[in-house]
Amino acid sequence: MSRSTHLLLGLGLAGLIAETVISHPALTVDKVKLFKVTTSNGEIVVGLTKDELARLHTSDAASLAQVLQNGGAMNVWQYAVRRGASGEQEEAPVKKIVLAADASMRIEAYRAQMRVVPIAEVRMAQAAE
Repeated sequence: MSRSTHLLLGLGLAGLIAETVISHPALTVDKVKLFKVTTSNGEIVVGLTKDELARLHTSDAASLAQVLQNGGAMNVWQYAVRRGASGEQEEAPVKKIVLAADASMRIEAYRAQMRVVPIAEVRMAQAAE
């Protein structure tokens, strides 16, 4: 094969890999895990990093709810949908909030249908400001 054919195939493969990473939110799961929190006041989506979940000795919604009931409250990142720099919608951390235990509260795993912005990206952006 000629050098230009190799270059064309290489660029095509690189584009395919980049598109796959951007368009599949499951690939960002290792950075943050999202949960839907339902109370009598409504629903919000919150996120915790793997490190935060490890410090709480939890990884799923049921055990997170138990930790919250035992501890009374915890700091979490509230997530919401926004338009990213590319114009595509993404789930992004909006602000750090205190989630307080409530008898009527339900916590469920939440799977975003779009790119999930890692919390680290928000921390870096805040540090740069």
